[in-house]
Amino acid sequence: GKSKKDITLYDCLEEFTKEEQLGEDDLWYCPRCKKHQQATKKFDVWTVPDILVVHLKRFSNSRMLRDKIDAFVDFPIEGLDLGTYCGERDVVKRLQASGEDVSELGLSGLDEPMLYDLYAVDEHLGGLGGGHYRAYAKHHETGKWHHFDDSFVREVEASEAVVSV
Repeated sequence: GKSKKDITLYDCLEEFTKEEQLGEDDLWYCPRCKKHQQATKKFDVWTVPDILVVHLKRFSNSRMLRDKIDAFVDFPIEGLDLGTYCGERDVVKRLQASGEDVSELGLSGLDEPMLYDLYAVDEHLGGLGGGHYRAYAKHHETGKWHHFDDSFVREVEASEAVVSV
């Protein structure tokens, strides 16, 4: 089961797309009011690629701390669903529902699921100043997973690729 400390890739996406209140030392200049205002900012995922690369930031941004974040982030080996995160698709569906002709936009398969299967994980051992990279990858023909550590390669289970480094 999921413990309170477990973080999922979906949790990371929710945090990334969450609206954030900017501080009083980070004001935004409003061209309409002609003055600086405390504002909010928000990132959204507009469109998704055929091949998705997710980079988990593992070093804190604090000037005082340069600690590596070693929290375990769980992610599915098969079926990562990004359907609820794609803003472009939502907008096109709303236009379509209001009777607009969306054929010229070149988007097809609006109801197809946006599912991703894992095929590789790159892991970093060490700290900010250096370290060592290893990788897990799925062989595209055999479907078997391997762990690569310089010249040493061994066959592994797919679940071993879901690690906290």
